[in-house]
Amino acid sequence: MGISSFVTSFANGLRVARLIKKALPGAKVAMGGPHVTFIPGEALATGDVDAVILFEGDETFPAYVQAVLGGEDEPGRIPGLAYRAEGTIIFSPPRPLIEDLDRLPFPARDLFRLERYRFKGNVATGRGCPYSCIFCAAGKLGGGRYRMRSVDNVLAELVELNRRYGVDRLLFYDDTLIYNEKRIFELCRGIRKHNLAFQWGCFARGNRVPREVIEEIKASGCTGVSIGIESGDDEVLRRVKKRVSVEECRETVLSFRKNGLGVKLFFIIGHPGETAEQVRKTIRLAGELSGAAPDCAAPPVIVDFSIMTPLPGSEMYERREELGLRILTDKWDRYNFNDPVMETGALRKEEIKNLYMEATEELCHFMQTRDF
Repeated sequence: MGISSFVTSFANGLRVARLIKKALPGAKVAMGGPHVTFIPGEALATGDVDAVILFEGDETFPAYVQAVLGGEDEPGRIPGLAYRAEGTIIFSPPRPLIEDLDRLPFPARDLFRLERYRFKGNVATGRGCPYSCIFCAAGKLGGGRYRMRSVDNVLAELVELNRRYGVDRLLFYDDTLIYNEKRIFELCRGIRKHNLAFQWGCFARGNRVPREVIEEIKASGCTGVSIGIESGDDEVLRRVKKRVSVEECRETVLSFRKNGLGVKLFFIIGHPGETAEQVRKTIRLAGELSGAAPDCAAPPVIVDFSIMTPLPGSEMYERREELGLRILTDKWDRYNFNDPVMETGALRKEEIKNLYMEATEELCHFMQTRDF
């Protein structure tokens, strides 16, 4: 049995593993995903998880299944694995990240009852992130770079999605799809060439995006972009290695809106060293960007606030003492991004929660008084 886990689902994953072991004591349970990749020992120590698939599982998990079916009790020959043997946690040699993503098969969507899913079309055109924001583990998880599938390979999956499964809405969930301009032009033109009438969205950064790129993605069906702005203060952005300025973010959001695209903006409260006044600058920027009137009928801006949460694998988590952070709990159920699980050198738990409530209340007030 394989169980995938993120920080928000890890505790439930362990509960599922415990139930499986109780019902089928002889079953082998493997767990994978970002959370256990960086802290595998906690899952293995429970006795309910026999192996942890580290980093990418495309090759490691099938190899582990074959080893189990073959009766192998100590699969140490399989790269990319952590497992228990006689009460000891053993790490096999690391498995290199997959360079040629085109050789991987498309997801076996025929095994799912897609009609039961609200969002049926999620597509990754690549893996990894070339940036190094200290609060995020995506860069480390993907080797600090963006490995991209060929445009032809992506288009083949999109054709299958549209013509075999009837999907007409999709989300590209690459960490930053609009990274390579040449590639995004090729992808968008390919979508139009194949007459794929998709409405689609993607994730992007706040860096300036050329007008030609925005026009191109819109012409191929893009209806909205999600952007992690994180803070309204340049000092905070520098401290967390965001590599973007407030003014760049402001210009980018307005550029998308002026071209009629929807925008969802993400902000974080409680960055290392952030003061209450810097948080309020973030709140003011969120209000400004959500109310900025474009020159066309663009959809309203959606704003999402969350509380800074220390994710295993992130630089912030690994340098938490150096950054003056105090983690308050190791109960992963509470890592929900809506409740503070750490204090900073500048803000206590209660202050972070109050600022979060202030942010959401200010936004609700602004939305109620706006004339749509």
